[in-house]
Amino acid sequence: DYIGVKSWDSISFLDWETGTLVRRIEAVPTNVFWSENGDYVVISLEDSAYLLKCNKNLIKSAIAEGAEIPEEGIEEAFELISEIKDVIESGYWIKDCFVFVNKDAKLNYFIGSKITVIAKLPKKMLILGFIPIQNRLYLIDKALEIISFQLFETVLDYQSAVLNDDLELASKILPKVPERQVGKMAKFLETQGLKQLAYEITPDPDH
Repeated sequence: DYIGVKSWDSISFLDWETGTLVRRIEAVPTNVFWSENGDYVVISLEDSAYLLKCNKNLIKSAIAEGAEIPEEGIEEAFELISEIKDVIESGYWIKDCFVFVNKDAKLNYFIGSKITVIAKLPKKMLILGFIPIQNRLYLIDKALEIISFQLFETVLDYQSAVLNDDLELASKILPKVPERQVGKMAKFLETQGLKQLAYEITPDPDH
């Protein structure tokens, strides 16, 4: 829906159809990663990154109504959700989960404001993509060697629901989470202060 134009001191997002300035952000990104549904964007800088929510309905209304757009664009077009205090080398969205490789060749995923390490890679690699039916994430290096890691989509969905305070949705997703991953979900719940719920999904104190 939007195109990014980078200058020496900022990046401007323009509406694809009309060319209308949506928002100018005073930052010089090394990369920009949009979620598939266009609701979220990660702006990666040299030493950190920022997760923003795109207020698409507000933007569409402003353009449709012919509202006067300020020089810096629509003020509420983007909402800052969180800062990712890491240097992103490669990134990929899986629904509301952002998966990335950092400068230390660690493969991580980011939901809400929580970073989880998946693995330490043997070398610098780029993310190729994710195949849901296989629950596998694929990466490639400069020598075109491809490796993959198991990443359960239902686990990501469950954590996302919990972090969004939608425990009803989380309870519906839980039966789809592989049994061997339930203990990890219990530990995750404990980190969120939900010890009673953690005990309910698995009474094992060691998870």
